[in-house]
Amino acid sequence: MTGGCEGLTYGAVRGASRAGGKTIAVSPWSSLRKLRESGDPVRGFTHLWLTQVPKDLQRLGIEEGKFNHWSHRQTHDVAAAAAVVLTPGHGGTLGELGNALVLKRPIAVLQPKGEAGAKFARAIRAYTAFYRLEKSAPTIRFFKDPAKLAAWVLDQSRAR
Repeated sequence: MTGGCEGLTYGAVRGASRAGGKTIAVSPWSSLRKLRESGDPVRGFTHLWLTQVPKDLQRLGIEEGKFNHWSHRQTHDVAAAAAVVLTPGHGGTLGELGNALVLKRPIAVLQPKGEAGAKFARAIRAYTAFYRLEKSAPTIRFFKDPAKLAAWVLDQSRAR
């Protein structure tokens, strides 16, 4: 399950599709036309859920398509997932991590090569240190190999 955007997460969607996994996009757009106009991907998803900005947030000036990282969408997405995959991202990454910890979803962290990847992994380890002390803490695994990460996530999905 992804936010249905281009880039690394769409690469994960393509890989999961090739491996026979189901892929769900929770897009911030309210129509297929607007999604296509945005340039975000349309193909390759098993399910495509089009959402929109709630009217109370529209009144605050939050525009459609800018609703990618709001907490209630993240909570819903993580609650529906068998496992959560984290990659270096924006502010939404920590929100998804927090939801995965609270909802006790298995967490797979893709650690890219180089210093940036090492910093990302250290930040995730620091953020999750408290939760890992709990007996009921979710499993947190770090991967440098995307194929091994994908295999582990599929195993988690099958076990759920």
